[in-house]
Amino acid sequence: MTPRQIEKELQRQADLFEETCKAGMVTAQHMRMVDFCEMYLEIKADSLAPRTHEYYTNTIRSLIIPVLGHMKLEEIRTCHVQQFIHLMKHETVQDKKGVSRPLSSSTIKRKLAILQSIMRQALKLGLITVNPADGARLSLP
Repeated sequence: MTPRQIEKELQRQADLFEETCKAGMVTAQHMRMVDFCEMYLEIKADSLAPRTHEYYTNTIRSLIIPVLGHMKLEEIRTCHVQQFIHLMKHETVQDKKGVSRPLSSSTIKRKLAILQSIMRQALKLGLITVNPADGARLSLP
């Protein structure tokens, strides 16, 4: 390539990058789950009852972010969601008598529903193209 062709190609790439930035695609491609979860909680703040929002916040911060928070949204696959379910199956909680017991199936499904809602919101916003938490592809307890 001649210096003129190189300069022209560089300008074309710069213009393409600028258009991508204006469309919001750069941040979407690299958004981590932890960052989107905070955005999700802000989006849902007005539509959820206060106690439900509190439950979502606690579940997201204590369970979803520690497991999936480090991943980019577009990198999360159904296998990761299935591992998340598997981890919950082996998690224990203490009951009122102080006895450790595994999470019930209904509790696991409630917590999974939060992750599914997060991923549905990401899909609506165009941050992902497929919902990896779609229940049709998961083995549930």
